[in-house]
Amino acid sequence: MITDWIEKPLTKDLFYREGKVYCKLAGAEISVMIFDEEVTVEYAERCAAAMNAMPEALIDAICRAAKAFASTFAKASAMNGGRS
Repeated sequence: MITDWIEKPLTKDLFYREGKVYCKLAGAEISVMIFDEEVTVEYAERCAAAMNAMPEALIDAICRAAKAFASTFAKASAMNGGRS
């Protein structure tokens, strides 16, 4: 469950909502922010529940893909003199 929902100003006329949720993957409470007025708190809670229910094999696959992407990006960046 997402707790401590508060509304914060983004600009003079725009606001966003922020709350806290425990993230099993991080082993800590993390911030959840909703910038779109049409997104409901219920939807954010379903997303948080899905995040915490991800199988370990999926998390491992995501981490491997992110590591491969970062490595490829670093190599490509180095070949371009540090420019991406």
